Amino acid sequence: MFGVAGTVAEHVLSKEEFFCWEDLLSCSEAMSSSDWRTAECIPGEPSRKLLRAAERCARLLFRGGDLYEHLINEAIFLLRRYPPCLAGAP
Repeated sequence: MFGVAGTVAEHVLSKEEFFCWEDLLSCSEAMSSSDWRTAECIPGEPSRKLLRAAERCARLLFRGGDLYEHLINEAIFLLRRYPPCLAGAP
C-alpha cells in the first residue's frame, strides 16, 4: 500500500466517485519512479497486487473510510503551510 497511497489520496481529494485504478495506474506518470520500485512494478504496468492495494487504500481514504478525516486534516495542514501559487494572482 505504501507505494500507491499518495496517488490514491490525490484522487480521493479530487473526486468523490468510484474510479478504475487500473486505468489510472496504466499511466507511467501516475506514481513516482520510486513508488513504482516500491510496488515492484514496471511504470504503467500495475500488478494485481498493486491494484488490490489501491482499492484497499481507497476504502480507507474515501468519505466514510477510517482514514478520511485524517486525510482531510493533513490536506488542510499542508495547504496552510504551503499555499498553492495562483497564476495571475495580484
